[in-house]
Amino acid sequence: MERIQIKYFTDKIDRLTYIGGVSDWIDLRCAEDVELSAGEFRLIPLGVAMKLPKGYEAHIVPRSSTFKNFGIIQTNHMGIIDESYCGGNDQWYFPAYALRDTKIRVNDRICQFRIMEHQPQVVFDEVDELEGQDRGGLGSTGIGAVLGKVRCLLAAVCVVSVLGTAGCGGSQKEREEIRLLGIEQFAAYTYQVLMQADEEREEYRTRVCRLYIAAGQLDEAVEEYKKLYEAGSEETARILLALGQALTEAGRFDEAMGLYEQAVNGGVASGELYNRMAVCELEAGETDLALQYLEQGVKTGDQSVMGSLYLNQAAAYEKKLDFARALTILEQYTAAYGADPEIQKEMDFLKTR
Repeated sequence: MERIQIKYFTDKIDRLTYIGGVSDWIDLRCAEDVELSAGEFRLIPLGVAMKLPKGYEAHIVPRSSTFKNFGIIQTNHMGIIDESYCGGNDQWYFPAYALRDTKIRVNDRICQFRIMEHQPQVVFDEVDELEGQDRGGLGSTGIGAVLGKVRCLLAAVCVVSVLGTAGCGGSQKEREEIRLLGIEQFAAYTYQVLMQADEEREEYRTRVCRLYIAAGQLDEAVEEYKKLYEAGSEETARILLALGQALTEAGRFDEAMGLYEQAVNGGVASGELYNRMAVCELEAGETDLALQYLEQGVKTGDQSVMGSLYLNQAAAYEKKLDFARALTILEQYTAAYGADPEIQKEMDFLKTR
């Protein structure tokens, strides 16, 4: 388990937490009240500075609901912070561009981060020919006829993300449609155009599904996921985790569980999937069912998610007011994964119950 030193610049934001079983991305919050007009840029302070582990960097991206909730996009699309940015005044910021008038309150979650190991050193070997199979170059699989239109669509996305709808070409109605669609929705439409020209290529449908999830258009995302599942796509397991989480966060517990159970019945069960099913049931208030799924997850022996399974078991037993059982599980977790101040604080609390 990696440890990160963190300095907070304000007491008005929640302390960072790693929520096991939900995502390995960690939410970051706005450190002050912010008002933006459409077309305005602002570096929004996130209220934290960190000393990352040696050999790691942080990747910062918007949350899936950031554009929907606040109408802002991240101007550099993904921020990179390396371990050298670790001084006491090296606060993290979110570079925001507003596509509509908006207000962001202190402690609102606007982005998320994860840490990644640095890319290993690489050497480029120049060759005259590559040994891979030649596909014939771009446009060789039937999309050449629409590449001009797609280029225009992608150019419009870039213009909208930088300038809004003013001056992006086309009729006023077309510009208004672009503005109303938003970035994720418009990108999804672009891939749909590609699908029509390229016999509904699986890669494009996968991206459409992910974009709908990011845009919060869950009905459309569910429909695209079902088509991928029926086609036996290898991507369904990964997409299911993202879609199930989005449905859970939206309170659509029955739909999330229906997709999860379909995957389990189809032989796609895993420790992570059982963990997500348990989280969904916990959010729905079905603690006993959550414990059943957590037990099934533990039985898979999947060590990559075992820590999260233990923590969620402890949370479930605490909800059932079985404090002794919750404490025992946290003690087992500590023995297996080492001491953690937040977990120790929870254990101290449970000992008083």
